Amino acid sequence: MKAVIIPDIRAGFEYLAAAVGDAAAEGERVWVIIPDQMALTTERELSRLLPETAQLYFEVVSFRRLADNIFRKYGGISYSYADSCAEALIMRRAVAQCAGTLSVYGKSAESPSIVPVMLSAVRELKQCMITPDALEGAAISAEARAALDGESFPSGKYTDIANIWRVYDTLLSASYDDRLSELSRAAELVSDGRFFEGDTVLVFSFSGFTAQQLALLRGAERGARALNVIFTTPSLPDDGVEYDLINDTVSRLYRISRAVGVPFSREVRDVPEKKGGISELSRLLFKNGRGTERPDALTVVRCGSFYDEVESAAIKLLLYLVSGSR
Repeated sequence: MKAVIIPDIRAGFEYLAAAVGDAAAEGERVWVIIPDQMALTTERELSRLLPETAQLYFEVVSFRRLADNIFRKYGGISYSYADSCAEALIMRRAVAQCAGTLSVYGKSAESPSIVPVMLSAVRELKQCMITPDALEGAAISAEARAALDGESFPSGKYTDIANIWRVYDTLLSASYDDRLSELSRAAELVSDGRFFEGDTVLVFSFSGFTAQQLALLRGAERGARALNVIFTTPSLPDDGVEYDLINDTVSRLYRISRAVGVPFSREVRDVPEKKGGISELSRLLFKNGRGTERPDALTVVRCGSFYDEVESAAIKLLLYLVSGSR
């Protein structure tokens, strides 16, 4: 596995295209995994940067679309999902069935407000790949440790959630597939790595991953010929919270590679300084806190937040319109 950090999105696309092109030249299938909102941009950029022959070998997918490909090959899902109304009704039934056994939420069982609270808790726990049994076991263990220290721990709260969750899953699975468990089920199907055998997997422009996504990457690491995770961030290694998040994610990927038993490498690439256009203007304006050149037609406004920036721009536009400008 290789983690590559590139502090420039354009250079990131160029690196991605080169990696796809190299794999395609060897006749390998390439999976390009991207965030949902990056799908159209990534496909457009790769189509622009790569020859037509290379475009036969790669597929741009989100993690959910990757799961669809896995299910098409191995089966295991019918794509019959409950909408938000059905989920709420099923959770209401689950709470009602458990009401007599709830130690903490018993008094709230009749209130409609408990439904969104439980749905939110179950969604978060599923995304973290935590099971009801694991949640209940952890709560009991935490209570025992707290008792040794002369403290208390609300294990009943988590036991209630686990019990409601079990009943909810039973009721949901009787009529629907569970959208939130899709990635977990897909990860189980590819855990031996055979789905990715001989392929190149390129993961692009994420800052972090959920437990479900990491489980899928673990399967890819076991079978793929190469797995590269490419991070793009405007922050440099010593500057910015976003880089801190990426650095933490790289540490998690390193632990996966160790568990699988494959080599791991990390690279921070330098981006060549670009001349002209917005890049050069930005460099001149903010170098040492002030611009070396400032035309009279240019106004620079320092804003405390994104919202202040939008408000400043809106006010300026309004003044131009009132004065008759176009």
